Amino acid sequence: MTTASRNRSEVSRAREVRSPTSKALLLGTLGFVFVLFVSLCACSSNERGSKSYIPALASVCIVDRSNIWIVSNKGELIHLDNGRVAEPKFTNDVVAVEFINKDVGWTLMRTGRLLKTRNGGMDWEEIATVPPISKGMRTFSYPLYMKFADRNIGWIAASTNILRTDDGGQTWKVSNFPTANIISGMTIVNRSELWAVAYTAKVFHTTDGGENWDVKQLSVSVPDESYPRSVAIDQTGRVWVGSLRSRSILDVSNDGGQTWSERELPVAGEIIQLSAIQFAPDGTGRAAFTLISKGDAPTRLVILDSEDNGETWKMPLDAKLPFRPSEISFVNAAEGYLIGASAIAFTSDAGVTWQTIFSINTGSKG
Repeated sequence: MTTASRNRSEVSRAREVRSPTSKALLLGTLGFVFVLFVSLCACSSNERGSKSYIPALASVCIVDRSNIWIVSNKGELIHLDNGRVAEPKFTNDVVAVEFINKDVGWTLMRTGRLLKTRNGGMDWEEIATVPPISKGMRTFSYPLYMKFADRNIGWIAASTNILRTDDGGQTWKVSNFPTANIISGMTIVNRSELWAVAYTAKVFHTTDGGENWDVKQLSVSVPDESYPRSVAIDQTGRVWVGSLRSRSILDVSNDGGQTWSERELPVAGEIIQLSAIQFAPDGTGRAAFTLISKGDAPTRLVILDSEDNGETWKMPLDAKLPFRPSEISFVNAAEGYLIGASAIAFTSDAGVTWQTIFSINTGSKG
């Protein structure tokens, strides 16, 4: 599954994708859980590097292939229903959308108003006004993460703090997140455990719902424009952190985040952008890298698979992509989604070929 967010609108770095129904499918079959992007709320970073640039697709929540919710950078809430774009329910002011199944979902407005649907978006009810995430911050804006673990437990991360609800969004509590750390990604493990990473190259871990945080500084051996953006946990308990444009280096911890070492995967290219890393209950791992070439050369996708919880990796795929992605999310071994600045594509053959299923420029299937 896949989602996104953070600092104010002048800092463009993330997008969110989520696939709630995929969660049961993953656990029942391959158990893939996307990280940072966990759930299929995928947090992604746009690759253009401009602090004023905001992708046309600010938030994407994939319930299944026929049921996709999109928030545009204009604040529109768009529903892609069986390939058909329905009339927007809201035409401005929306900053995030999240569904845990086909019926139950939430939308967060710029003013902090939180709306909930129980019938698949046919009707929306205002259930709360989310408190400011920090003093002086009166509105919520892109980029921003909103993720729910279930019907009751949810998290909102924006700027330098995180809020948590345990009653389905009716009330929210600001967590004791360390200040001066702009969040670049987070992963929900369960109702009380969460991992987060920040642009300061720090990793944060809580096991009590955000009351207390363990903080560790990663070594900085990557370009200045890089920063941690995803977290994955394999079946041995090792924690993996991937960074944007990190060449092919991942940070790995064998002791719950207390100490970290670097692991380089066998990928080579001019510009390498980590798009996802995930592990299944059977020890199978998958890492997806986007290779961005200079000039007019097409963007390529390289997928590495591991059968031993990341001890060794092999490269089964090197394919061309229809557009430059911010996020790549697989819901099982064959099916996955490609999220770009203004389009969404789908694969049913493990990334060999991609079909554009939505483009904000045309307002329909590509």
